[in-house]
Amino acid sequence: RRGLLYAGTENSLYISFDDGDDWQPLQNNLPHAPVHWITVQEHFKDLVVGTYGRGFWILDDLTPLEQFDNKARSATVHLFTPRPAYRFRETFHREMGEGVEGENPSYGASINYFLKQPAKKLEIMIEGADGKTIRALKAANLVGINRTWWDLRYPAINEVALRTAPAGNPHIWEEKRFVGKESRPVYYYGVGRSQSEAVMRSASGEPTIGPLVAPGTYTVKLVADGQTLTQKLTVLKDPNTTGSEADVEAATNLSVAIYNDANASVRMINQIEWTRKQLEDLQKMVKAANAGKSLSDSTKRFDEKVLAIEDQLLQRTGLQRLLCKRSSSFQRRNGKEGLAKRDVGGSETLKDLTRRSRGFEENPPNLRVLYIFKILLTERLLQAAARSSGCSDSQRLNPLQLRTQPPRITCDRDRSRTAMVRQRSCPSSRSFDHPLRRSE
Repeated sequence: RRGLLYAGTENSLYISFDDGDDWQPLQNNLPHAPVHWITVQEHFKDLVVGTYGRGFWILDDLTPLEQFDNKARSATVHLFTPRPAYRFRETFHREMGEGVEGENPSYGASINYFLKQPAKKLEIMIEGADGKTIRALKAANLVGINRTWWDLRYPAINEVALRTAPAGNPHIWEEKRFVGKESRPVYYYGVGRSQSEAVMRSASGEPTIGPLVAPGTYTVKLVADGQTLTQKLTVLKDPNTTGSEADVEAATNLSVAIYNDANASVRMINQIEWTRKQLEDLQKMVKAANAGKSLSDSTKRFDEKVLAIEDQLLQRTGLQRLLCKRSSSFQRRNGKEGLAKRDVGGSETLKDLTRRSRGFEENPPNLRVLYIFKILLTERLLQAAARSSGCSDSQRLNPLQLRTQPPRITCDRDRSRTAMVRQRSCPSSRSFDHPLRRSE
């Protein structure tokens, strides 16, 4: 903007908001080195600085500096208008040799705001066109201009919390990684929480992160000590991809449907785990009280019924089922890692569908993915809900009542099964495996 100037010296970088009358240091994490070249990338509004012997230094997103006028400076809280954000997708590039690798900015949209003093309570939310909250962001609460990033995604998929000991490893809670914990997560070929910050902020992410939002206009809401400020944020399609706006929207709708079903599965699994934990404690009480064998047997039978429901949503691995039938010595030698691994929702649900949905985020979903989602995942949820509603013992012993219901999706089951048979009879579709007949 007019009056906004940048100047480099032999050891520093400076900025002026009043056409050069006053200058302030703009050093941040720039090493003290001679600044020989400055330019502004006009499209993304990034400040690019060339230093003597130090390479390039880039200050991402100058929009808060361009909008930092007297009105913003005098306000107690000010939310700057964010620049448009692109849904950039990863592209393949060949490494041409070793060298110094620069650090890219965080993926997504930068949210910038000014605080004259730290707020007692500060919240930042992203809302959709319908006014519903999509994401709550972590917000810095410092004097001056603050910045946080939204990765253009919904919140991560809810975590599965296993609370009972697997049949083949009753001493799992004695393992060092679980000592003192009330639950343990799911580990299965990448389905779990990444500890790598680089992975979590990458464009592709990992299976448990939420889906990308569709291109469109969203609202950034900042609430500070009762004062509410809003700004519009535009999310744009990756210009390097061939998919149309309609293709991206169709892919996003399917990704969100898979995401919602995965969360519904997790909620049911966690409720079932609470029920099984109560049954596990009841078994210990029966044993300690030397109660009759009939009560112990009925409790065990009910636990088996509940476990059968859970297995429809959270299948045990082939190794775990094998360990239930082998000697304890074999369990001790082979069961430490395998027993904690669980496949959420079967071979074609949470693990594969979330992975597949990342693959078509810029292209329309193909018929195979739609077929898997509409038939296999929905049928599994409906079956689990039907079995849970038909288990009368749970109404007497389970205070949680398994209230979660599966999503309502209309499909013709007879025609779906016929289509499945036809699909499997086609020689070009032999790689399609029904989850109930998958190889272990």
